[in-house]
Amino acid sequence: MAVTRQEAIEHGQRNYRAFHGRILATLLPDHSGEWAVLRDEQVIGLYATLDEALQVGATDHVDGRFSIQEVKEEQPIDLGWFSHVL
Repeated sequence: MAVTRQEAIEHGQRNYRAFHGRILATLLPDHSGEWAVLRDEQVIGLYATLDEALQVGATDHVDGRFSIQEVKEEQPIDLGWFSHVL
């Protein structure tokens, strides 16, 4: 059964926080540039391309409860001129 839009958003937010809070640092040394498929705040697979990760996620998790994150060093977000306003 598919999840509601709100449930999907909340699941994605939990995965995002888990990924950047505790998972990313463990993956960077050996998996930089790969794509992680997450479900329930756990990595369930690592893939070389985004297309491959999307296909596996959509095929294996038809309920929509998965998200994908790229394994890469975090870059600061530049909001342009607004990020420099005091």
